[in-house]
Amino acid sequence: NPQAVAIVDQHWVLIAALWHLYGYGPDRFAGVSSDHRNLLRALSARDIEATAAIMNAHVIKAKYDLLERMDTALGAASAAVA
Repeated sequence: NPQAVAIVDQHWVLIAALWHLYGYGPDRFAGVSSDHRNLLRALSARDIEATAAIMNAHVIKAKYDLLERMDTALGAASAAVA
């Protein structure tokens, strides 16, 4: 998907910096590993629908995980200032 690749290319440095700054949750790696295994299975089976669904779910989970970590960190910072 050329559009998806273009979006990732444009924002990869920012996304990587945010993950580096806010870190990963304790359960994130197990979920990522599971997602990647399932993605490889779907790709091997040439199952386009499953591949798209797994990738979409993976991206959405990552987005919400990062946003939650950012909210938690910003809330803690606000509480420390108050």
